[in-house]
Amino acid sequence: MQIVAVTDDPVAVAVAEEHIARWELTMSPQDFLDLPSVLIGPAPDLAGRLVELRATTGISYITVLEPVCEQFAPVIARLREIDGTR
Repeated sequence: MQIVAVTDDPVAVAVAEEHIARWELTMSPQDFLDLPSVLIGPAPDLAGRLVELRATTGISYITVLEPVCEQFAPVIARLREIDGTR
């Protein structure tokens, strides 16, 4: 994943807008959040998004950059819970 931000904000528009402005992109925050290389939001939502990506695209392995590994840990824990119930 290129952009990972675990936040308390389920909408995550503010974080998306920051990235859009930083790179001078011409897309809506929702289009940015829909990119498969972007994960921004609460850990449970991000885990659900990864499960959805796995189901729709076949992506089953991801990498995150080292600076966000600690904040990504709750997402991994949630994925383990989800996979443990299957």
